[in-house]
Amino acid sequence: TTTTTTEAATTPTPSSTVAPSAGSQCAADQVLGSALGASVAAGSTVGRANNGSIPDTCADNSDAPDAVFVWLAPEAGRYRVDTVGSSFDTVLAVRGGPGCGSLLLACNDDGVDTGFQSALEVDALVTGELFVVQVDGFGVEAGNFVLNIAKVNATDSDSPTPSSSSSS
Repeated sequence: TTTTTTEAATTPTPSSTVAPSAGSQCAADQVLGSALGASVAAGSTVGRANNGSIPDTCADNSDAPDAVFVWLAPEAGRYRVDTVGSSFDTVLAVRGGPGCGSLLLACNDDGVDTGFQSALEVDALVTGELFVVQVDGFGVEAGNFVLNIAKVNATDSDSPTPSSSSSS
């Protein structure tokens, strides 16, 4: 598992975009609030900026455009974040705190049972904990994406959790 947790939660003022924090490389495209379910965000990475910041241990040399979102955990617990339903080989990163320069909590390329889409799990310590979710592409891939976020039930936590990988 590539999941770690942060010690404190940060809650932004809701808006349509979030400015980058000091030392970050990107601004969020959209604040998702505490949305859960299938397709909490969908769109295309074609023509977007490459915010970089996905570590090479997760996706070797990702020069692809990406989409960045701010998400607030609706309650403490474990959450699955995935790109199942996307039309291209995705890479997914979740950071704790505002901006792409914040602490990397988890990243994944080619999650378990998702083919070329990505899946990972993160732990929220408190209600309203802020996460930055980055949907990227492997190499230079871009296309239509779907972002799904679901709370993991205690009985689901026995299933395998995807780890960082750079296979395609």
